Amino acid sequence: MKPTIIDLLNQSVEKYAQNPFLWEKATTEFIPTTYLETRQQTHLLAASLIKLGLEAGEKVALLSEGRNAWIIGELGILHTGAVIVPLSIKLEESNDLIFRLEHSEAKYILVSGGQLSKIRAVVENLPQIKKVIIFDEQPEYKPNEISLQELLEWGTEYLKANPKAVEERAKAVQPNDLANISYTRNNCRPERHYADTPQLYIQRGAGTHVDEYPYYLSHPHYFATRSLFCSCGRILQLHGIGCKRGYRTKRKNGNGNIEKYPCKYQRTEAEPFT
Repeated sequence: MKPTIIDLLNQSVEKYAQNPFLWEKATTEFIPTTYLETRQQTHLLAASLIKLGLEAGEKVALLSEGRNAWIIGELGILHTGAVIVPLSIKLEESNDLIFRLEHSEAKYILVSGGQLSKIRAVVENLPQIKKVIIFDEQPEYKPNEISLQELLEWGTEYLKANPKAVEERAKAVQPNDLANISYTRNNCRPERHYADTPQLYIQRGAGTHVDEYPYYLSHPHYFATRSLFCSCGRILQLHGIGCKRGYRTKRKNGNGNIEKYPCKYQRTEAEPFT
């Protein structure tokens, strides 16, 4: 069986348990988080999300600046069997957020304090959202909001009573399960979306071709996977959906000539994910 991202993390922990995996500047210096610590934090978050009621296959949006919580958030979501919906901090228009959150059928949102105002501005128009989880402590919380710290306290107690809960949920994740729904804009059409399985997620994070029709997309859509592969300087390859123009990109072939790659997915409107 082909590995999932969960398998990749476990393999990395076995080889590099005490090596720094993440670095984040706390005050005046960068603090490392090892591979083992990352997995421990991932399991704690996954347990917290399970306690919150997150079911396998449900969608979780993630809106934050680049930080440890983003990576651990993605990995935690994947360990529950849920689906990540990464959102760019460059999104400023409320309609852009509403479209992505409605179309992806997101039920939960992980958001940083710096991006919280964007979510608060639209969440009343999104009745399907069950809970908004905020990375940074706030002076006050809306009825459907919870701090990450409080949620992790739930997870700590849940793990004590159910020590195998995360492991059992993670074992149920298969390479062909849906793992990620990404949205981007380009000159083919106003909105494009991408649905990934864990195996495709791994291949794209590693910078490998997943089919004969490459399309190029960069950070933040594969933040955690890029980190696992230490491929920060590499171009990620992604196949697109919905190109009306009949081709997706141009690239030099083996003879040095420019050729167009045809678009094999032609959709005239956004379709729901089932």
